Amino acid sequence: MEKRYSGKSATLFLASSESPVLREGELTVPGKKYFIMEKGTESDIPLPAGMYFQAGKTPLELKEGDRIQQIDGDRICKTTCTVSLEQSSIDCSDDCNPAATISSGIVGFSGSFSRLFTLDQETESLNDVTKEILSRFITIVEDDGQGAYTVSPINTESLHMMININSEARGDKKYNIILCAPIVLTSTGLNFENGAAIKNDIAFTCGQGNPQLLSVPVAE
Repeated sequence: MEKRYSGKSATLFLASSESPVLREGELTVPGKKYFIMEKGTESDIPLPAGMYFQAGKTPLELKEGDRIQQIDGDRICKTTCTVSLEQSSIDCSDDCNPAATISSGIVGFSGSFSRLFTLDQETESLNDVTKEILSRFITIVEDDGQGAYTVSPINTESLHMMININSEARGDKKYNIILCAPIVLTSTGLNFENGAAIKNDIAFTCGQGNPQLLSVPVAE
């Protein structure tokens, strides 16, 4: 009997566009996931630019022209998450075939997720995940209490999203299936309902790159 999975089994991670970038001469870290920004002509990187891969046990040395971003994702404690994939088409109708279409080859990727609005437990200030999301829409100003201010302008860079669809997989010969995509946050909302937890709703669409399903061995 095939195993069924529920939405609870899917864990969601967001990684900042400010994650470490590796270049020529640097080595990958075994088990880490990377987004391929650029690939040189003599590169040993296993996939084309715009895709994700997981580094193997033997470190990979980057060659001239290589540029990859390490994905150090923060876990999003989601309540719901939806993803939509859409294949666009081109109308090629004429008077002999009035209802003809062909695929454009362009896949639309969008969706949304909801989370509970959380702050740092010790300081009651913005935690990393909350700040990362809100900084895409609003300037954040932080006062140190001594008259000094830190201003974080609106960040227009994309994020990396990874959804580990079967995060409960365990043991040898098991694989995690991870939906990876560079995303742009397009909207967010907070509800301040009296007597209820504050809920944060976020919508996204695909950024620069391609969505992909990455199947990798379960981490030991």
